[in-house]
Amino acid sequence: MPEVTLPSPAVLSHQLDQWSEHHLSRIRKRLELEKALPARNTHHEKVLEIKTIGLPEVHVNGQKLDFPYLKVQELLLYLIFQPFSPKDQLQENLWPGGLAHNVYTAVRQLKLLLGQHLNMDDPIVKRRCGYALSDQIKVVLDLEAVSGPLMPGGKLHPAFTLGVLEGFDSEWLEEPRALLQQNLLQRLLTEQTKQSGKDKQLGLTLLMLRQDPFHAEALHQASALAGQLGDQRVKDLLNMLERALQQGTPLQALLGKLCDVASTLMSDPQGRSA
Repeated sequence: MPEVTLPSPAVLSHQLDQWSEHHLSRIRKRLELEKALPARNTHHEKVLEIKTIGLPEVHVNGQKLDFPYLKVQELLLYLIFQPFSPKDQLQENLWPGGLAHNVYTAVRQLKLLLGQHLNMDDPIVKRRCGYALSDQIKVVLDLEAVSGPLMPGGKLHPAFTLGVLEGFDSEWLEEPRALLQQNLLQRLLTEQTKQSGKDKQLGLTLLMLRQDPFHAEALHQASALAGQLGDQRVKDLLNMLERALQQGTPLQALLGKLCDVASTLMSDPQGRSA
């Protein structure tokens, strides 16, 4: 029988610490997103405001940050949504099959950019075998948009007509995107229960489909409401959506049409037959 060499207790302890720190931080971040809790209450002096609706933007003191290239911005999003991730996992998620040099270059660029705008020497710190944002940095997501007026100034808030974290297609973003979308869906569902008019109920249901086209219950409800209202335009759009989902064709243009119809239903119910 071949001799089996076990890792030393020190190595096992280090691996366990690394695993625990990584997964506990992910659990906390998940709770922060789902419950819209504030970030850890440490001695924050620097604030990063993150726009997650539509194309992501990062602002410091009202000034939008210009990233040298897209992967540097994605790296920042990664450090926000996947804190304390080991370096090898970070590399695999952002640069599948790439070189470690890609990570070092992007980290250096991000440190330089944040350091200049936040006026600090170490905005990114090493934590065991990975990287993390400094505890002095407070991250503020645009979750307040979900609790604000649905139609400020008579127009739908962009939070409900745009996608979440658009412009990025990396697989690791699926979980934070889904959590942020869930906040929007919950707000729409809450608003829907307050509406007595079927036009506005239909409009809100279409907005739910905008955020989650695979939402079977919303699709069924929208079809039922469109039938009750005799809205052939909406019925045609929903049939097109079902076919697109079955065939796996792009949805962007169709979802834009759903938003346009929803906006009309919400602001001018009598205009649904236009």
